[in-house]
Amino acid sequence: MRSDFAFHDELRWAGAYGVLESVRKRRSGDETSDEDGAFTGNRRYREQAHEIPGVSPAIITRLLHNSIFLNLKDLGVELPPYTEEVVELDMDNEHGRQYRGMESILRHMARRDQRYLSLWLQWALSRPNSAFRDEIVAANHASVPINVLEALAREMLENATKEDTLETQIAHTLLEAARLAQSAAACREKETLVKVPLMPLEAVVDRFGLLPKESWLSSFCKAEKARSRRTLVYVRQTGTRDIQDRLESVLKQSGVQAITLYGSVDPRRRERWIEDHLNADALITNPRLVQTGLDLVSFQTVVFYEPEYSLYTLWQALRRVWRLGQTQPVKAVFAVYKDAMEAQALALMGRKMRAAQTLYGDEVGGAIVPVEEGDFITELAREVLRGAQLDDLQSLFADEMQMSNSPMGCPIETSPILVPIQPRTWGEWLNQRDLAGRIPASRRPAKRSNVEAPGQLSIWSSMKEK
Repeated sequence: MRSDFAFHDELRWAGAYGVLESVRKRRSGDETSDEDGAFTGNRRYREQAHEIPGVSPAIITRLLHNSIFLNLKDLGVELPPYTEEVVELDMDNEHGRQYRGMESILRHMARRDQRYLSLWLQWALSRPNSAFRDEIVAANHASVPINVLEALAREMLENATKEDTLETQIAHTLLEAARLAQSAAACREKETLVKVPLMPLEAVVDRFGLLPKESWLSSFCKAEKARSRRTLVYVRQTGTRDIQDRLESVLKQSGVQAITLYGSVDPRRRERWIEDHLNADALITNPRLVQTGLDLVSFQTVVFYEPEYSLYTLWQALRRVWRLGQTQPVKAVFAVYKDAMEAQALALMGRKMRAAQTLYGDEVGGAIVPVEEGDFITELAREVLRGAQLDDLQSLFADEMQMSNSPMGCPIETSPILVPIQPRTWGEWLNQRDLAGRIPASRRPAKRSNVEAPGQLSIWSSMKEK
């Protein structure tokens, strides 16, 4: 390191392994200020570079050969027990009917045109947990051609039945959007239409009613409170579709003192803010707000009210609770609706977690990790790690293995083992390739006697016998 960088080479070090921000200053209004002087060559601008927070992946070449990466299990530190659980809930009749109708229509639209793909995913993942309020599914049709809207609407009308009132209503909405877009195009307007409401979604519960997952959450947190255990509730909808206030109100009505950590709290004050609310029984927040740097060992139970779709964020959010300093058993609960897309998303996260655990060398397992009976490599690794004594492979496969010396693989006939004789001298190599006559005699090495190894078959020995 000292041979490559001098004592005052901070900027050169930052340029090679950090992040530098360059700022060019010039006089305003001078279009030629970025060029050098025509006669003097003097620069008419000034550049300044300063270091900003960041690191380049190239620094790994300096750290890898003299660094040791350790996990908690490598240090021999014993953590309290950790368990995972998946809770699958059923939707109510009206709740499920509305969701299935909305999801099937949006899925059909996404298959017909990929520009509706984000709309389908957003509402299919979010609506089951926000069905307590009225919402309107709106689509941006500014970039969708007119003929696509018409074809999609007519196809939906042809496939709709008398019971599919929602699909019929959406089809007429798309036809109206196509007519508006056509009239706007005739007027040569650049943007035909920005947003069109596709379907209104009414609340499936009244002001005092609860969704099935809300009812389960209030009962679960109340039971954890009775065991003197604090609960950390993670939700994903914390922006424009915020549901944190709703969950806080539901928990308070059931007798659980709940608080919400919003993104408006300064990251440097979040840990102090949590310490000031130690009397709370439950904390509601987005896992991305606490994924790094916070110590939440005062909580013992983690509830993912909505699945987190980043594996890194998921693990970091769990590690806020299950870490050094935790003295009580930790339990993680993933709550999903059975027939909703979030259940499929959680299963996909389980497969990703399984692959990541195998890659990192951790023991594969967990509540959301699928069990694969035919995974031979993983089962073999488990047996070896447990120190199990494996049987002799020859005895295991004796009934199926048939030894044969035949080069054609015949199991009943045995052929002699043919070992080709490799040339050992320069002269033998030339004779084998018929090059001996092309090289002058002065360059030929002295001829050595051919010594054949015992037990080898040679075509020359058979010719001598004849």
